[in-house]
Amino acid sequence: AASQTEKGVKLLQRLNLKEADSVLLIVGDKVYDRSTAAIYILSGIGGGWRLIKLFLGVPKIIRDPIYTFIAAHRYRWWGQRS
Repeated sequence: AASQTEKGVKLLQRLNLKEADSVLLIVGDKVYDRSTAAIYILSGIGGGWRLIKLFLGVPKIIRDPIYTFIAAHRYRWWGQRS
């Protein structure tokens, strides 16, 4: 859910999070953010995307800046859809 929606606001409150400035993946009581969330989401697609889990072996301090760079440029590279 988008963090601005009623459902998103309730989820953030339940998890004691003030706001979400990035993608969050909530699985039970675990919250994954940024690159970790993206890796789990993409690996959930299945097929060859499952191999992306190998990047969990890369330290988060390296993965997150790469994620932020891609997120900042994604619309320029791949366009935007409604």
